[in-house]
Amino acid sequence: MLTALILLLTSGGHGNSAAASADEVTATVQAFGQALQQRDFGTMCNLFTDAARAAEGGSACASTLAGNAALLQKPHVRMTSMFVHRGSAVADITVRQEHQPVMTEVLQLVRQGGQFKVSAVTSPGE
Repeated sequence: MLTALILLLTSGGHGNSAAASADEVTATVQAFGQALQQRDFGTMCNLFTDAARAAEGGSACASTLAGNAALLQKPHVRMTSMFVHRGSAVADITVRQEHQPVMTEVLQLVRQGGQFKVSAVTSPGE
């Protein structure tokens, strides 16, 4: 059902490229979630745009993210919705962890270097 909604919203007459873009965004979000779960902050930084990586400390990005995530306990990321429009996308995710309330975050993604990269991570309403 989610895939059908994504295709409907993104097709604009170009169903195949829309499906490819949705697949690329999904792959980036899954890689982001897996990197967070494995505490692989170097990979997370590689999934960021140049500007987002610079905002997280540039060459110190991985250590900055590690410090920010120090209190996360076995996080599990799940994408709940996605909207793709040309070279950008927005993905809503939930982050579940042991003995903590579920957090909802919004990943903003843009195409950079031929692939979708995370340009911002925000909480809803920010």
